[in-house]
Amino acid sequence: MMGKKNFFYAFYGIMLVGLFFWFGSIYYEISIFNFSKKFFRVVSMPILTVYHGGDVRFISAEVASYYRGPNVSSFDSPQKSWDTFSEINGDFEIIGRESNQHPEDIPFVYQPGNAVHLVELREQCRLDEIVGDGTEYQKMLRLFHWAGTRFDHGVDAVPGGAQNFQPLQVVTAGENGRRFWCEIAARLTVQAASAMGWPARLMTASKDGYNWDHALAEVWSNQFNKWILVDTDYNVLYESNGIPLSGFELCHKGPELKGRGLLEVRRIAPLKSSLSDVDLLPFYRYVHIDLRNDWLRRHLLPGSPAGGDLATWWTARKDLGPILTARIRVDDQSQFDWPVNWVEFYLFEKQVLSGEPAEIKLGLRGYSPYFKNFALRLDNGEWVFNEDGLFQIPIFPGEHKIEAKIITDNESEGPVSTIKICLQRKFSKI
Repeated sequence: MMGKKNFFYAFYGIMLVGLFFWFGSIYYEISIFNFSKKFFRVVSMPILTVYHGGDVRFISAEVASYYRGPNVSSFDSPQKSWDTFSEINGDFEIIGRESNQHPEDIPFVYQPGNAVHLVELREQCRLDEIVGDGTEYQKMLRLFHWAGTRFDHGVDAVPGGAQNFQPLQVVTAGENGRRFWCEIAARLTVQAASAMGWPARLMTASKDGYNWDHALAEVWSNQFNKWILVDTDYNVLYESNGIPLSGFELCHKGPELKGRGLLEVRRIAPLKSSLSDVDLLPFYRYVHIDLRNDWLRRHLLPGSPAGGDLATWWTARKDLGPILTARIRVDDQSQFDWPVNWVEFYLFEKQVLSGEPAEIKLGLRGYSPYFKNFALRLDNGEWVFNEDGLFQIPIFPGEHKIEAKIITDNESEGPVSTIKICLQRKFSKI
């Protein structure tokens, strides 16, 4: 039999555990049952990460493949390569730079644009004809209209399942009268955008950070150099001064913009007949993004952090209290809304050739999941293209402007990065 002393130890231990869960439920403003579930989910993540280590290693290798150009691991930074060159050569300086600030090693995995199910979707649904000609934004709006009119809102069974459905099957089912909810609309939009060579991601919105109220798609725009949120369930997107907003911006800036009369709701297609027109802004109190859209290529086992909490970034408005989750909070917009198709300049050799003009060797490095080649030009001249990112540039004394951009598989042009340099005398060979 248990001794009296051991009985009291057990009793007080149970009491302490009970108090822990009771205080936890109060702090996080959820039930004790929900606190218990989420607490054990959080503490199990390190174990699951080790168990599913292969999934995590795949992410690292895939992410590295999106960085294009020559190997720059020997350089501390682009600025350091130019500073060193300037120190050696004296009368040479950078007088201006315009390029994206970008975080490194974004752990997002994109579906390859040449995946069979995406090629079938693009060809059989004739998406090229649907998007037509015009600016990138005009093309996107036509694609969004198409995606938002494939089916009415409802909760019918999804062919192949909600997580891993073939997009063409869902489109066909919608044409035959099947109705699906916001997550299916958002996933179809992500897949359709990916088929067109536009980077896209899935976003979830919530009023409290625990219940998933709405699902959206976001697409990267080279034209606006930013992510664009689109709702192909309610068939709206949001603009301010003509600039489409991202989910992060709608989360953190939406109420203020609305209060100042600067939030514009743009309808991309008629409201679906089964839905009522409502104010959706409260849904964006909390948003998170899945750090993958390769759902059909990479099937993960249940519990894998590579497809769950540790592959999800979230952010929330300041008025939302603490949230018990293993998901990763990212409140820095430059990271949450990471730029795509950016280019940075490295001075690839610390010596120049004698004579006039002098020559310098530039290395271009960029981030692009659907990369075709780099383009570079000097002083508004003709664009020169190559895949390896190495360019030999002739430089006369005086000021010069060098521009670079990425061309993607669909012939889209990424945002232009610019560097201005000044050579005050003729170089001599080092």
